[in-house]
Amino acid sequence: MGKRKAPSKVRSRTTKPRDNARPSEQYTHPTSEALLRPNVGTQSQFRKKKAPKTYRYDSSLSPELNWDASSARELGEWLLATIDDASQLPSLHRFEAPRELKGNDCKPLAIVAGLSDAVDQVKRLS
Repeated sequence: MGKRKAPSKVRSRTTKPRDNARPSEQYTHPTSEALLRPNVGTQSQFRKKKAPKTYRYDSSLSPELNWDASSARELGEWLLATIDDASQLPSLHRFEAPRELKGNDCKPLAIVAGLSDAVDQVKRLS
């Protein structure tokens, strides 16, 4: 192995005051308004505020989403309510008169006479 060289001495520079140097004074900017200026070095941590987004809103739509009507959902809810009612009837679980679910055109979408009919309808849907 070779010999290591001795580290060379590094000369340090000393700053000498200039002869004609004046003491620094605080400079004020009378027209600037920087009330909430972050400290030096922290600017990169802050993001610029984006303009608020504006969304189009149709005032004719219901905020409760009542317009979201599905015939399959309505039929399912009606069948579940019918099954619940029929299960509380005495022994045969049949209604006195058949129940009908009518569509917008007043034609019957489903007719249920009792619990077994309602369960069969649900099975056909799934």
